[in-house]
Amino acid sequence: MRIKFIFSQIKRLRNRSLKNISYFVKWKMMIIPSNCKDILLSVKRKNYNVTTNSNKFPNNIPSTFKSMVPSIFLYESGKKIIKERRILLLGKTMNIDWPQRWETKDTGIWPKDISLFIQYYGKDFDKDIKLIWEYNRLQWLPNICAFANINNDEKMASTILDVLVDYAQRHPEGKTVAWMEGIEVALRSISIIESLSHMRVMLKNDNRMKMGFRGK
Repeated sequence: MRIKFIFSQIKRLRNRSLKNISYFVKWKMMIIPSNCKDILLSVKRKNYNVTTNSNKFPNNIPSTFKSMVPSIFLYESGKKIIKERRILLLGKTMNIDWPQRWETKDTGIWPKDISLFIQYYGKDFDKDIKLIWEYNRLQWLPNICAFANINNDEKMASTILDVLVDYAQRHPEGKTVAWMEGIEVALRSISIIESLSHMRVMLKNDNRMKMGFRGK
């Protein structure tokens, strides 16, 4: 599969100008050290494996951190998501569960190995990666958190922490489609910070918010 992916990249270059090809080769050579480091770190991490241990959570959000959008403005959207179990992504309505399933019929099933080696285009490849990337950005999650905040629903807030811990365990750093592009990681980080900021009062005494966590 990896060899087919490489040949697919080469075929795409054939339609480019020599100038573009030279830039591409130069860029590929520049990122070799970084790619090698990512691969080595990914190999050291455990394979795709979900445990029931929810005693850790990614980064404590200071109690003074305020959400970018007040909860009241996201409340109705969060209520609708919880009630209908559906979200709108890239103009497409996608059915979801709560708590989440991270791979659905709509997103497809993707490899769990090193992110750099995951093929997502080429001949005879019919799965569109954009939908699962959009889903993994978690930009729909602050709405649910705002809903929990307005209702002062501590049980839902705790469930949201479980959902995020589950996500971190299912997507170890450097593996799965969640780590293929830097922009995906950045947007997801913003979404998580914004989500937790809505629930900072309810979660201030939760032990999971006091312990650092990194997917292993």
